[in-house]
Amino acid sequence: MKAGPTPHIRMSPQDAMACIDIVEKVGVSTTGMSFAMVAKIALTSLIESARQNGLIPKRDGWEYGEMMKRFGELTSGSRAAKLQMNALVQGMGAEMVPQAIAPETPERRRRRVRFEELKFMYDADSENHPLPIPGTPEFAEWDVLCQEFAS
Repeated sequence: MKAGPTPHIRMSPQDAMACIDIVEKVGVSTTGMSFAMVAKIALTSLIESARQNGLIPKRDGWEYGEMMKRFGELTSGSRAAKLQMNALVQGMGAEMVPQAIAPETPERRRRRVRFEELKFMYDADSENHPLPIPGTPEFAEWDVLCQEFAS
């Protein structure tokens, strides 16, 4: 077993599904795997992506003790403060969405803008611009963009 903290966290359903998507995207079979392992692999993959893109530093490990000191051990005096912080975070619910660390790539931004333009056109002027017919190149483009950006 490797050394390190063992956080116990609650995830939103969207984040849980995203963990599964990430693990499948990197080509790891989830058969027989616990969800905790899926979440760990997803987090590790995202952290390594951030390192490779220069968003976070590659650390040697000697900083570990100093960095972890700020979180301290759970003592009876700090338990109430931690429970209060947990209640605050839980109360924010869906409003608490951390900012993405990785910037949007120019290619993805172009696709997102194209999706928003087409969506606006189809919604605002459906008489002159009906949804594309399945089997056409326009439909293929719309379908791909919807899969990527439609919520």
